[in-house]
Amino acid sequence: IFTTVPSFWERSSGCDSAPEGFATYRITIKLNPDIDEYGLRIPYQYSSSSLWADDILISKSGEVGMNSASSKPSFKNEAVFFRPKIRDKVTLTLQISNFDLYKGGNGSSIVLGTRQQIQSVHFRGIFLDALLFGSFLIMSIYHLGLYIIKKRDKSALAFSIFCLLVAVRTIGFGESTMLTLLPDLGWHT
Repeated sequence: IFTTVPSFWERSSGCDSAPEGFATYRITIKLNPDIDEYGLRIPYQYSSSSLWADDILISKSGEVGMNSASSKPSFKNEAVFFRPKIRDKVTLTLQISNFDLYKGGNGSSIVLGTRQQIQSVHFRGIFLDALLFGSFLIMSIYHLGLYIIKKRDKSALAFSIFCLLVAVRTIGFGESTMLTLLPDLGWHT
C-alpha cells in the first residue's frame, strides 16, 4: 500500500485502515558527502517503533509487534545520531505498531540534519519545556498562596491547580523531559 507520510493510519489516502496494526516504511536519502555525522529528531510514533539507519538500529521505543501480545507500547521523543555506511546516501527503515492507542502510524515528520542542527533543535525544545514548567509552577504556588490568604476566593485555588496540571503536562510531553529524568516510567503509569 502506498500512503502519505506522515499521516495517521485512519487518515491515510487510498486505504481504509484502522488505527491498529503494524507497518514498515523505508526511504533512501541522498546525503552531502562532506558531512560525517547526521542526526534525526524523532517525534512520538504511535505507539511503538524501531528505526534503522543502513540496517543498524539507532532508535527503539517500546517493542514493535505483529499483534497486541507481542507489541509493547512506549511514548518517546528523541534525537539520535548516526554515521552513514556510504558517505553520500543512507537508507532509513522505520517499523511502527499500534494496538493500544486510538490513532496509529507516523503522525509527525522525522527531521534529518547535521549533528549540530539536531542537537540545537532538541536542546531548544528542552529549554522551552523547562521555562514553561517553571513559569506555570511559580504561578501555581503564587495562586495557592493567594488562596491560603483569602479562603473565600476559590478561583485562586482552581487556577493554582490548573497551572500545576499544565506544568506537569509540559514536562510529560514536548521533548519528553519527564521521561528523560525518569526513564523507567512505564506506559501505563
